[in-house]
Amino acid sequence: MRPTWPLLALTLLQGVSWGVMAVVAAALVGGWPVSTGTVQAWEWLAWGTGALGGSASVFHMHRLAAARYVLRRLRSSWLSREALSTGGYMAVLSVAVALRVLWPQARGLWEAATLLAAGLGAVAVYITAMLYATIPAMRSWHSPLTVVVFFAAALLSGGAGAGAVAVIIGGPGWGGWPGLDAAFALVFGALVSLQIRAFRVAAAGVLAATGTGLAGRPYRLQDAGGSRPPYRTQTQIWPVLPAAVRTSGYAAVLVLAVVGPCLAAAQGTTGLVWGAGSAWLGVALSRWMFFADATHSSRVWFADQPKTPSPVRREPGRPYGRRREDSV
Repeated sequence: MRPTWPLLALTLLQGVSWGVMAVVAAALVGGWPVSTGTVQAWEWLAWGTGALGGSASVFHMHRLAAARYVLRRLRSSWLSREALSTGGYMAVLSVAVALRVLWPQARGLWEAATLLAAGLGAVAVYITAMLYATIPAMRSWHSPLTVVVFFAAALLSGGAGAGAVAVIIGGPGWGGWPGLDAAFALVFGALVSLQIRAFRVAAAGVLAATGTGLAGRPYRLQDAGGSRPPYRTQTQIWPVLPAAVRTSGYAAVLVLAVVGPCLAAAQGTTGLVWGAGSAWLGVALSRWMFFADATHSSRVWFADQPKTPSPVRREPGRPYGRRREDSV
């Protein structure tokens, strides 16, 4: 599928925001030797990226009026859960930032709100990932690996962004930061490699099921007949990327998201800024590949008979149900 820019912005910036908040929570709980100004800058970065991602989601919605039904569908819709969890995360994060600015002496309240926001952010990232991992028709995404990759991308982009901000405003005073960025990059690279293999297995599964290859545009293949004649099914398959685009795209992901941050880490804290830029570009490209290289198949039911009126059509003044002539 072709990802739209609001979808990319929403999923990427949400991950950056939570990744930064994860760093803030670790610094508070672990007692990292970072200045108060650095922690405050991290929270502003988390709030800014989260707000931009939430704003982009408005352009991704096709029917804004349907947003009022979000609470009605929490039991069955991951999309409703995503909207609620993301909104709750940003609300608590806004409270934490406001407490830090307006009431700095209330350190206990500020820290509690910060830790709560970090927890809600993790829930939001999990729900967003599950929104894609629970779609059976998307064979490439229908795996727990999707959730793990989303968290790894968030930690890499958020951790790299936090390190860059710390250097820009004066340095975090913690010499292990470049090594942490390199570790995030290596883990993300390993998971991306597993995801590449999972995508190829998904595409091969479609080939094995249909006995043919993928066309250059959406098409339909005749599948086995349905259980109720004259109904039968078709399998609709959306093609993967051309081999050259796929190979060069994944190679660029590994160079930008893995090699770049590792080379930056070898320079110490002086390389954290450009290493963060490389990591962000790599994660953004990997998210585009996540959508563009996915194999999508769905079963479409249709009938050979001419179209006939529905036997459950509603007559004026009567509730939905059987027609009057059918009940005689």
